[in-house]
Amino acid sequence: YSMDGDEANLKELVKLSSKHKAYLIVDEAHATGLYGTNGGGLSEQYKLENDIFCRIYTFGKAPGVHGAAVAGSKELMNYLVNFARPFIYTTALPAHSCISIHYAMKHIVDNNQIQNAVFKNVSHYLIEFEKKLKGKFSRTTSNHPIQTIITPGNDYARSLSEHLLSQGFDVRPILAPTVKEGEERLRICLHSYNSTDEISLLVDTLATY
Repeated sequence: YSMDGDEANLKELVKLSSKHKAYLIVDEAHATGLYGTNGGGLSEQYKLENDIFCRIYTFGKAPGVHGAAVAGSKELMNYLVNFARPFIYTTALPAHSCISIHYAMKHIVDNNQIQNAVFKNVSHYLIEFEKKLKGKFSRTTSNHPIQTIITPGNDYARSLSEHLLSQGFDVRPILAPTVKEGEERLRICLHSYNSTDEISLLVDTLATY
């Protein structure tokens, strides 16, 4: 999820939907490109694609382009093409957007080491957090590139974000009412191209605030 970096228990949700003959729709926005050898998200990672009624992929996050897609059965595709009003009455993506999506996803498929790099950075950040920030800050439980520093109070979150910006780190505050009052936070987004030195410096900067 976008604010906590946590994930739904897809395996249990699939079992539950099967038991009750429910249609499960999974939004893979923050998993697209990060999980699965084809970048197909957690549903691909856990080999659940054929057990999920509908999957939604957003290409404006990890792939870094624009647009989104719905994946599912041929029956679902035919239904949406013929009856989904927002789809029918929306201007189609321009050709260059479709080409950008194609090559962004192809790049992910051809370079799975990018996924390894980003999760190596996540691991480094979590180790540094435990060593230097535990006790000073709390965080939501996450093994995703989205990490959080809980900073209760909008003013405190803004102040800490401004301090990080003055040190060269673009870490945005998430303020109430976007999140529950008292759960304001900094939302840290780690990338494959971040160096371990950069991540360590970020943690050190937080530790000395």
